[in-house]
Amino acid sequence: MSEKTSSSAGEGVPDFAAAGRAHRAAGSKRSRDRAAKTRRTTSNQTKRPLSSDPVPVATTPVVQFDGAGTDPLQHEDLSERAIKAAPAWLVSWIVHTGLLLILGLLYVTHEAPRIITLDATYAEQIGDQLDDDTLASDTLEPTDLEQPVFSVDVNPANDPLASPPDLARDLQGMMATDTFEAPSIGIALTGREPGMKKALLAAYGGTATTEAAVGRALEWLKRNQRRDGLWSLTGPYSQAATDENRVAATAMALLAFQGAGHTHDAGKYHEQVRKGWRALLKMQDRDGNFYHAGSAEQRLYSQAQTMIALCEIYGMTKSSMFKRPAQKAVDYAVDIQAPEGGWRYTPRKESDTSVTGWFVMGLQSALMAGLDVPSPTLQRVSKYLDSVAVYGGAYYKYRAIRRGHSESMTAEGLLCRQYLG
Repeated sequence: MSEKTSSSAGEGVPDFAAAGRAHRAAGSKRSRDRAAKTRRTTSNQTKRPLSSDPVPVATTPVVQFDGAGTDPLQHEDLSERAIKAAPAWLVSWIVHTGLLLILGLLYVTHEAPRIITLDATYAEQIGDQLDDDTLASDTLEPTDLEQPVFSVDVNPANDPLASPPDLARDLQGMMATDTFEAPSIGIALTGREPGMKKALLAAYGGTATTEAAVGRALEWLKRNQRRDGLWSLTGPYSQAATDENRVAATAMALLAFQGAGHTHDAGKYHEQVRKGWRALLKMQDRDGNFYHAGSAEQRLYSQAQTMIALCEIYGMTKSSMFKRPAQKAVDYAVDIQAPEGGWRYTPRKESDTSVTGWFVMGLQSALMAGLDVPSPTLQRVSKYLDSVAVYGGAYYKYRAIRRGHSESMTAEGLLCRQYLG
């Protein structure tokens, strides 16, 4: 009975164990077949003859490690991860900063240090020197020169070195204690005569070098004189002024020629002086005024400069063609003096030390030439100087209403005091 039961069961239920055994047997057979095939392939490759051509071999980069065992690839990975993890503003800042540095380097100029070499040449080493102790003469033997020899002025002078006479001084040192009429001053203008000029150069340090410099300057003025006889501030030449003022330019050019001893009828440049004065005198009106157009601030500066030149040419030549125009210029200066005692930009209105200084020099030139200058005019100038004096006259201001003093106005104020006595 038991055999039947088993048989019945085998007929109705699949035998899984038998199936597994069959599957494993088949797998084992396939494995054996692959192994045998591999052995045959290997045997055949071994028996094949070797080729003479090199067989390419793929190379694998060798990664070197440092002594600490750190992998450099790991550093690269960390750097890349740091850049990727950086905020956008930081990356933008780095990029823009780099660009700015590059642009800055493009525009930075590297100037090589400028080396200036100066060759000092002493005036006593070149040219014909004038510091000899003798004056040559066709008729006289050389004479020892201990003091300068002064020529005789047209108007005799008690003291050729005199300026206004010595007067009793006030303890305050601010004003002269007396009125005076200054005498003709011998050395002031006659010192420009040829013989006197050479003596003074020898006595006071003039050399061939200084005289050559003066000569070159006068040649420049000669070349730049206009056809009408006047000079210009605006050219034609480099570094010219921007505002034209032919009255002032001509007056200053004539002062340069006259200072070197040239007049309208004597000297190397007498033709230039004659043409200049011919043109300038035509500009003087019946009141004595020369300035008729241009900046109002330049008007009285120009008038004072022309008065100085005109009084000097008269004092040097005593020519009648200059006497009346010079006296008219002096009278005009007296007439337009401001109530404060000085002069400024507008006639009879306000005063400043700068313009006043020019007029004081003109009045002094008039005194040296023997022209009439009223004493009250000079006294009013002294009162004006009192109003701009600081520390008892040790310093001077530009205007009475200004605070503080300046070196330039102090120099001008002190010069005026010397002229006024």
